[in-house]
Amino acid sequence: MRKRVRRDTAIYLMLLGVTLTIIGIDSSNILRINRTASVPQGVYLRVPRKRLTYGYYVVFELPETLKAQLNRTSWYPNSHKFIKEVIGVSGDTVEGFHNGYMVSGVSLSPRFPYDREGIHLPSEMEQLSTIPAGTVLVGSNHPYSFDSRYFGPLVIGEIEGAYRLIWEW
Repeated sequence: MRKRVRRDTAIYLMLLGVTLTIIGIDSSNILRINRTASVPQGVYLRVPRKRLTYGYYVVFELPETLKAQLNRTSWYPNSHKFIKEVIGVSGDTVEGFHNGYMVSGVSLSPRFPYDREGIHLPSEMEQLSTIPAGTVLVGSNHPYSFDSRYFGPLVIGEIEGAYRLIWEW
């Protein structure tokens, strides 16, 4: 019964989004649809951002310096906004090992030095031991997710919004 209510709610929200678009109101700040494999595919609803913590999903753009570096790849569209799950918060410990990281004792997917095209990937977490105040780490269990393992912590003020998954397919 609960899954049906959740599915029905997601359908109503999607219809609301389509209706708002038809009448000229931008609904992209309310609903997000994710079709990539790095986080669950589905519909995400924007929620008030009181305190970002584990389990929230956040939408953000990469810093300009990182965008310039990634423009050489075929997999990164320049205007792309990312959606990733919060996996670490201010004060959590970060430990690096052979090809990956642990955040407060939880192992992350391995970090690859190069992408599938042979282009060197950044690593902004090598010197990090504690997540700084006002920042979060974002990530995924997907081995090829481009996340904080490569670009380090996100400044909370630069995050576009916080979201909750409301319907997964």
